[in-house]
Amino acid sequence: MNLTFMTALFLIFLVLKLTEIITWSWWWVTAPIWLPPAIISPIFALIIFVIKKETDIKKICKGLQKLTRRQRGHEPDH
Repeated sequence: MNLTFMTALFLIFLVLKLTEIITWSWWWVTAPIWLPPAIISPIFALIIFVIKKETDIKKICKGLQKLTRRQRGHEPDH
């Protein structure tokens, strides 16, 4: 059985909460389960957004280059 650090931390917090050694909110007791995905998900979303925008900007630049070449007479219109 492979326990991650966060799973082990959750189990420790759970035992401490159920034995009333700590009186934390259940949000904090379960934080080792939901906090890492809550932090990582927006970071991945931002990375995907930046990559998509970069790709869109490259497409726009290529289109502008083609338009500029056509206007200068270097490339015939299709």
